[in-house]
Amino acid sequence: MKVFGYSKEKSGSLLEMAEVSFLADPEQLRQVARLLLKAADQIEAGGKAFDHLQLRDEWRGWNANLPDVVVVNSNVYG
Repeated sequence: MKVFGYSKEKSGSLLEMAEVSFLADPEQLRQVARLLLKAADQIEAGGKAFDHLQLRDEWRGWNANLPDVVVVNSNVYG
């Protein structure tokens, strides 16, 4: 597993992260958990047919003030 991200202050290259921290309320954490579970199920079921999922596309309550979370299939991009 690898984790990547972009800085909010600077536009630029994708950076590999050593650690990820979530400062979130319970509903936000549940939405991230649902996204991760859905992505795991789709990767398991579809192999390379599944590409990625984004929190902003999966959560009706997502808005531009929130960071996006993207899960990418390591079978495709690994």
